[in-house]
This record gives sequence, structure tokens and C-alpha cells, in this order.
Amino acid sequence: MPNEQKALSAIVSGGLRSIAASFPGFASLGQAWSECVNYRTGLRITELIENLKIRLEKLTTRINNFEEICQQVREEFPSLLEVAIEKVRKEFSQEKREIYADVLSNLLFQQYQETYEDKIAVLHSIDALNPKDLEVLKLFRRKEESIVKDLNWQSLNLQGDDNQKLAELIGMLAKLESRGLIVRTRIHGGVVYLPAGLNQSIARLSEAQYRILPFGQKLLSTLE
Repeated sequence: MPNEQKALSAIVSGGLRSIAASFPGFASLGQAWSECVNYRTGLRITELIENLKIRLEKLTTRINNFEEICQQVREEFPSLLEVAIEKVRKEFSQEKREIYADVLSNLLFQQYQETYEDKIAVLHSIDALNPKDLEVLKLFRRKEESIVKDLNWQSLNLQGDDNQKLAELIGMLAKLESRGLIVRTRIHGGVVYLPAGLNQSIARLSEAQYRILPFGQKLLSTLE
């Protein structure tokens, strides 16, 4: 852990001890922080390396020039790994930590010809997205442009009735758009047919059309 992170950890630990002195019941939370700092980092880094190994074992069966690619990415590998480690060190979701390992391996050995800057940008772009957001992005895999209602949103297993599911989908599409991954290309302004049970506002929004952007394609190409 870098020196500044150690210093921050010491400040936080000291502050938590001060709180626990006034509120004894808080001591268990302070202990949880200490255990997290002392144990979590090493565990998650080990997990990343293991996930990376599993992913590479699968990739090498499909890559004929593995050794050649290793030489090509040799200089940028330490930096890419460092970014991935920093991400998983702070990531609570195990599913998302596995995604970082998949994306890193794909950037190194399937998208190795992409620029270093784009690879770094892809790793950073995952930060603000959860696994469900990434599943929505995958809906564009076989269609670069689509009306919302024509996306295979049923495969997402969202909760609630169709109004709630489509509202959640539309929110995730807006999130992907805010990250520069997709763009809305059309807003439906005419008469909207209302399927049974769907309210008018959701039906109108479900007629909007989105297109995946080049950076979205770059990220999509690294997802399983």
C-alpha cells in the first residue's frame, strides 16, 4: 500500500478509536475497518490474480500467437495491472471484481492492438457501472442501434411489472449515455400504441432509439 494510503488508514483508524471511546457499541465497526485494511487488500489482489489465471487458461486455447502478444504488451502490462489492482482493492462486489479480471485479460490478449490510453479508459469506465449496467450494454452486441422496447430487456430479469422494468431499463440507458457509451438518436413524438398494462409515459420512452458509440463498442468487446 502506498505511503499516502497508509497515512490515510492511520488517520481513519485513530478517528474511529476516538468515536469508540465515546460510543462503546461503535467499537465493533472500528474493528471491522481494521480487519478490512489489514486483510482485504491482500485477499482481493490474490483473487484478481487467480481470476486472471483462470481467464488466461481459457484464452490461450483460442490464441495462436500468445507469446508474441506477451512481448507486445510487456511495457504497458504493469500499469494496466496496477489500475486493475486499485479497482478491485476498493470493490465490494465479487461479481464486479471478476469483471475487472475478464476485462484486463481481454484488453491484454484480445484487444491488444488498442492504444494504451483506450485500455486505461476502459478500465476506468467500469468504475461507475454495476454488473446490471454492463448487461444492458451487452444488449447492443448484435444491434448497434435499437428502439428501447426492441432490446432483449426480458433477459435482464428485472423486478416488478413491465412499467417498473422498462423504467429501470431506461434509467440504466441514461446512465450508459452519461458515460459516453451510447447516445439517444431519436425521441418518439407521434402517437404511441399502449400495450396492455403499460402507462403512456413509459410507452413513449420505450419508443426512443439508442445507438452504441465507438467507446461503448470498445468496452463491449472486452465483456464476456
